[in-house]
This record gives sequence, C-alpha cells and structure tokens, in this order.
Amino acid sequence: MTPLPDQVKPNGKRARVVLDLHTGKPNSHPVVDPEQRAKEFKLLCQARPNRLPSLIPAIDAMGIDLRLKETALKETAWLVSQTNALATANILPAHLIDPALLRRVSQLGQTLSTVPLMIPAVRRQMSQFDQTIAGLSSLLSNQVADTLKIVENLTLWIQELSRSIQISFPPPNPLVSDLIAALDRDPSAAERLALRIDWNPNHWQRESIKLKARVDGLSPKQVAKNALIQGVILALGWEKGDELPILIGPESAWLYGDQQQLTTVSPMQMPLRFFWDWIKEEAIRAAWQWLVGFPYAPSVVLQTYPDDDSDWQLFRFT
Repeated sequence: MTPLPDQVKPNGKRARVVLDLHTGKPNSHPVVDPEQRAKEFKLLCQARPNRLPSLIPAIDAMGIDLRLKETALKETAWLVSQTNALATANILPAHLIDPALLRRVSQLGQTLSTVPLMIPAVRRQMSQFDQTIAGLSSLLSNQVADTLKIVENLTLWIQELSRSIQISFPPPNPLVSDLIAALDRDPSAAERLALRIDWNPNHWQRESIKLKARVDGLSPKQVAKNALIQGVILALGWEKGDELPILIGPESAWLYGDQQQLTTVSPMQMPLRFFWDWIKEEAIRAAWQWLVGFPYAPSVVLQTYPDDDSDWQLFRFT
C-alpha cells in the first residue's frame, strides 16, 4: 500500500489513508500504535502459512520450481508488495520487522522475476536433450541392424564353406580290421587272413595234409585251407596282456637276458608290419602242428639272436 495524507474523521479521530495496491482503491485505517500493528502483521503471516514462508527454504534447497502456477507467482508478488508497502508507510516500525525476513522477501521477488526468463531456456535445453536422445537411439538402432546383417552374412558364408569342403577320411585298412576281428575270435576274419597267407608246404607238411585228407575224406587243398584257418586262430589265441617268449629256431634255444631271465615280448608292442609277418609264420607252424595233432603254444621264433643294429629276422617254416 502507498500512504496518503492523513484525514480527520467527524468523530475527531485521525485516520491514515493508503492506496491498496491489490485493489487499486484508497483505504483509510485508524492510526494505531506500532505494537498493535505488529500484532496484526504477525497474525497476517500466520494466516498464510503456506504462502511466503514455505517458498523460501524451497528456493534455497532446490532452486526455482518451474512448475509454479501463474496464480502462485501473483500471490507471492502481492505479499512482497504488501510487506514493502507496510515498511515504506511506516505502518510497522522498522525495529519490529525482522531485517532478515525483509531481505529474504526482496530476494524472493528478484528470483521470481527471473523465472519467466528461465523457462524458455530450460525448454530449449529439454528440446535439445530430446533431440540428442533421439539421435543416439537412431544411431544405436542402425548399429544393431548392421551387426545383425553382418552375422547373417557370416552364417551364410560358413554354410557355403561347409558345403564346399568335403572332408574325406582314408578307408580303413582291411588287414588291420581283420586282425582286430580275429583277435576277438571271429572265424570269418580268421578265414580272410588265411587267404592272405602264401603257404608252400614242405615235404613233411604235404605228407601230413595227404594223410589228413584221407582220414577226413576231403581234398588236400581243402585240408590245407582248413589247417591254415585253424593256424590263424591258434596264432591269435593269446590275450592282449600276454608276454611271449623268444626262441632261436635253428638252435631251438630260448633267449635269456643278462640276469638269466627269460626274454619275452608283447605282441601288442610289435610294429604292424612285423606283427603281420610274425602271424603268418606262426599260423603256418600252428597249422602243421594241428595236422599232426601236436599242441601249440605261441612264441616268437627268430632266425638269429637279435641285436640293436639290425631288425629281428623271423624263422621261416615254409
């Protein structure tokens, strides 16, 4: 309110006329003592607890709330103007008004005056932020699409490559397959192995074949075939963990080591070529003994004593 010259009413009492800035009309107020006016101002502040006092800590702690309504701004500005008018019109003595409160009210007025200027800038920043987010989202979507396309192309390339590459494995060695099957007592495998052996019986072996043929009523050729099949089965009759002794054929002497212990060898540790040559010689020896009814025990029969500088020489039974 803006103070006007005092008036004297008909009852003789003095009244102070002030211009109400809220309504724009002059109002007259009786002149009262400062203490009474201070009480009225205190009551006025207490009647509006959610107006001016609640805005001050919010401004200090959080800054300006951009969601303030226009009516709230107007009412707060009106409280500021009323407080300034009271102080200016000396309706309240200066010593009864808290200076800190007046400074806070003045600061609040200045801050509120900058709010309309800050809102467009904040809106522009929010718009720029939305545009940035939209750009990043579009960029990320494009990158994901490119990555999926690369994975798809890589999958197609791998499929074409796998179709173009033909991995061929060498066929299994029939000899090895038959040896393994014959070790498991397969008679068909033993027969196939017997057909691989070139047996030229000596004089005594031929005589044994003829005698067996007359007894069994078969041809000498069929008896020789049957004898060789039985020889293969007997030659492979040992177990996989067995150790076989070594015999020097021409001398019919067993081979002993330095400690006067019988020298043995495991057939499973022989090289494949030597193993097959040994099976052929043992099958012929076992076939002859089967013809004459002698028992057979597998062994490694050598032509000479072995040494470290040369390969073992098997004794020939044909």
